[in-house]
Amino acid sequence: MRSRPPRPWCSPSAISRKRSGAPSTYWGFGGIDADTFPKAAEAGRISQDIPVNHSPTFGPVIQPTLDTGTEALVVAALAWL
Repeated sequence: MRSRPPRPWCSPSAISRKRSGAPSTYWGFGGIDADTFPKAAEAGRISQDIPVNHSPTFGPVIQPTLDTGTEALVVAALAWL
């Protein structure tokens, strides 16, 4: 797992929860092909070549994204059980 600098994002549900005072969290798991991101970064084209989650061209690589997300959510849930 690699940590990346914060990226801009927006989620209407997160905005609504913030206004209501309800606790919430947003977990971002990288779902881009491991070779695609470094190439886009090297070319200075991240915002052009890496689609964000609300883009019609967004489609995460199913593995390891699915396993990583599932494992992280299970670990978080078990911490509270």
